[in-house]
Amino acid sequence: LLPSFLGKVNDKGLPNNALLALSVIAILIGSVFSFTELAGLISAGTLIAFIIVSLGVYALRPREGKDIQEPGFKMPFYPVLPALAALGSGFIFYELDNQAKIYAFGWFALGLVIYAVYGAKHSKLSQN
Repeated sequence: LLPSFLGKVNDKGLPNNALLALSVIAILIGSVFSFTELAGLISAGTLIAFIIVSLGVYALRPREGKDIQEPGFKMPFYPVLPALAALGSGFIFYELDNQAKIYAFGWFALGLVIYAVYGAKHSKLSQN
């Protein structure tokens, strides 16, 4: 769904336009928030992503041998390990300071709004 100029790569295969755009965004965000705030936000985002990935194993595992013929990895100690990973990450997220949680949910909400507004207009599904 991103603009096509961000996907262009140079002759070495590097997406210079995307790197430049992300660098500018990172500089702007880094100039507004303190290091402590950014560290909390990054920790919260990483934990949320790990929780989602851990729980996603439960959706993928039943598909093995059906529409996923050769799984790219095997989850050891399934179904216990994904639950423990999600619960452990959830506990660490819960222990983060409230400001990090508020920022994380704010960024999540902003991302949903941007996705809904921009994505609905630029989706290949909506063009069919």
